[in-house]
Amino acid sequence: MERLKSAVRKYLGKKVNAAVLYYYLSAVDKGLKPAYLYDVGTVSIPGVLKLLSDLKEHRLIINNFNVIELGTDCLIVNVEEIKKSSKRFLADHVHNCFINVSHAVGKPEVGIELSALNEMKKTLEETLTELDGSQIKHCVMTVSDSSNVSSLFGVLLDYPLVYWYDVSEGNCSDTCLNMVDLTVVSVRTTLECCVVQDDAKEVRQSFDKQVLYQFSYPSALKGHCEQVVVRWKEKLADKLRCSSDVKQFEFESQNVCMESVVL
Repeated sequence: MERLKSAVRKYLGKKVNAAVLYYYLSAVDKGLKPAYLYDVGTVSIPGVLKLLSDLKEHRLIINNFNVIELGTDCLIVNVEEIKKSSKRFLADHVHNCFINVSHAVGKPEVGIELSALNEMKKTLEETLTELDGSQIKHCVMTVSDSSNVSSLFGVLLDYPLVYWYDVSEGNCSDTCLNMVDLTVVSVRTTLECCVVQDDAKEVRQSFDKQVLYQFSYPSALKGHCEQVVVRWKEKLADKLRCSSDVKQFEFESQNVCMESVVL
């Protein structure tokens, strides 16, 4: 792990937890999730790209990750997996995968404005054409002022349910989620990764019960949302069982109610 820690400190600074970062990069590398949202403070895109090249050179990752820059954040993506999940989104009728939490609707409801959905699909299609799995690459996702960035992140991260709100109403805290009962779904895995040390010796590094996915939905919409989540869980469970690196996984649910929710 010293090789990893040294590289993370060199390119991203001392504040980044190298072990946690490597868990998520390994999960993306193994195709357990299509992307990792890196939003730790101010993102240094050149630093992220240099880190990925270093990890690839020392066989700590296998794939050529692409980095999608969106605003002040970036997504580190497995090109093959992100294309699969995004194409499913583009092909399917996904209106019922969105939860409208715009302040104007008063309370959360299933759905999204058709114009917003079409714009989101157009943005994703344009982004997919820029990705290239043959090299570590930096792409900039261009969005309009009316685009909901948090919803785009939700789609790219392959969440089964994605919050959407009309950005013209205000900022990311101007929704109808405040003081609403939410069901939080978490997926935890114990993952073993092969780490190559400086002496070329390979050792197994275990990451116990780390959160692979976490998302929420309004508890009042359980009748609809639970059906979507169950199908998503079944597909993910099949994928996790097929991975020899996943030693254990579990799904958790808990109910929360927060005074203020920021998306």
